[in-house]
Amino acid sequence: MTKAQTPFPAGMEITFIQEDLKPGGESLILGTHIIGEAGVSHWTPLAGSVSEAGFANGDAQATRFNNPKSFLQLDETRIIIADTGNYCLRLLTRASAITTTTFSGNCGTRDGTDGDSQTARFYYPWYLAVDIKSPDYLIVLDFDDGGDMTYFRKVDKNTGETTAYPSMYPSRPFRYFTQHRLTFDLYGTTTTTSAINLLSYDKLNAAATSQLLPDIVVGDSQAGFQDGDNNIALFSDPKQLSFIDDDTLLIADEGNNRLRMYEISTQTSSSICDGGSSGFPDAGLGDCNINKPVSFYMQHCGDGDLYVVTHSELYVIKGK
Repeated sequence: MTKAQTPFPAGMEITFIQEDLKPGGESLILGTHIIGEAGVSHWTPLAGSVSEAGFANGDAQATRFNNPKSFLQLDETRIIIADTGNYCLRLLTRASAITTTTFSGNCGTRDGTDGDSQTARFYYPWYLAVDIKSPDYLIVLDFDDGGDMTYFRKVDKNTGETTAYPSMYPSRPFRYFTQHRLTFDLYGTTTTTSAINLLSYDKLNAAATSQLLPDIVVGDSQAGFQDGDNNIALFSDPKQLSFIDDDTLLIADEGNNRLRMYEISTQTSSSICDGGSSGFPDAGLGDCNINKPVSFYMQHCGDGDLYVVTHSELYVIKGK
């Protein structure tokens, strides 16, 4: 594992990373109020500002975001950004020029209204991903802090029209999730527990007259560190998670300074970079440390490197 020598701007807090779909690209990285292209030795801002929050559509220099939490690439030129603090979804287009427009919602108006792209309103859209079972739609997590509720919103990825999934959920469900490609079930992490949770696809789509909770798969409401079977494994403030195969979840365990793996079939957890301290030795996987990992991706081409970001650094684990 190596720490990339990427010249990120001072004061930029990284929140999300994804493999760049553009030919020859390495990573797209979301900062506090900015999105940019990054690699092991370069950083190129695309749109937004490192230090200035706000709302503005337009070209790269004029665009302003307010604490965006995640994004999704529709293709190599179009990126939908969950602009959390502006209560809307934004569309960034990078063709001959970079421009931003509003994709869905009314930026600056917070509500939970469904409808076409202009009628729709969001509370705090947090995370979004393509629904594997219905790939014309996005699943968007929309958090209402006033009502202490999390809503799963279905958004047409072509038109921006929104409809709510029928079930209602209290604030515990998810801030980050990943979907199993065979069962379509959602596995997620929350801001209120240190557990890994499961929400079945049937439960997501079931009509409900009462609030529904996901099931805890592994971990507990209390933070800690322990690898092993379900009944003893503990996590601490886990963030992003993703399937690296049909049986294994990889989890950014921020509070434990580790990447964790959870195997569904054996119901056991283990660690990658098991040093568990906040320092950084450029070491092997048994004793290296990653200081508060929050997001990652596995390259889909080449040697399959694993890219991991903390709040201020980029790490590369070769060929894993």
